[in-house]
Amino acid sequence: MLAHANAGGDRWCSSLPAPITVSDVFATGKLQLAAIERGKSGVALCKIEQRRPWEGVAKLVLQGLPAKVSATPVEIAAGATEAVFPIATEADAPVGQHSGLFCELTAVVGGQPVTHRLAMGGAIRIDAPPAVAAAPASPAQPAAPAATPPKPLSRLEQLRKEADERAAASQPAKGTP
Repeated sequence: MLAHANAGGDRWCSSLPAPITVSDVFATGKLQLAAIERGKSGVALCKIEQRRPWEGVAKLVLQGLPAKVSATPVEIAAGATEAVFPIATEADAPVGQHSGLFCELTAVVGGQPVTHRLAMGGAIRIDAPPAVAAAPASPAQPAAPAATPPKPLSRLEQLRKEADERAAASQPAKGTP
């Protein structure tokens, strides 16, 4: 602290008092572990429990993602019980489990935007692509436009699906001796 010989006593400085309102959060939530292969897209699921209403729709943003990973913000209506975030990973996204994810909810109250955080402590796992020989390509089919991302599979469902795909790819074609 610096002092001056001619300071002449204490000096006080402040801004004018402003009224603030302290209230309960809009919602609480829990992020489910998302597992996405590096270089591919996937989804992250947030379970939501509304605590108090807001006007119209609220914007929900997934924060704390690692480098080379991005999530599209979503809008949720009052009373929503879950939000699904589309996630994109780049080919050089860091492999491993990354924690510290959370959601930031911005809602309108009395015509003013109010922001708060929920679903603290979420995690995402970025998996390296498997080193498996490429399977023969199937005939290309026109892609249907995606309206909303599908609900993410649990880790157990993902493992079962991968095992079924590997088993189907390793069986010989019918009619071969």
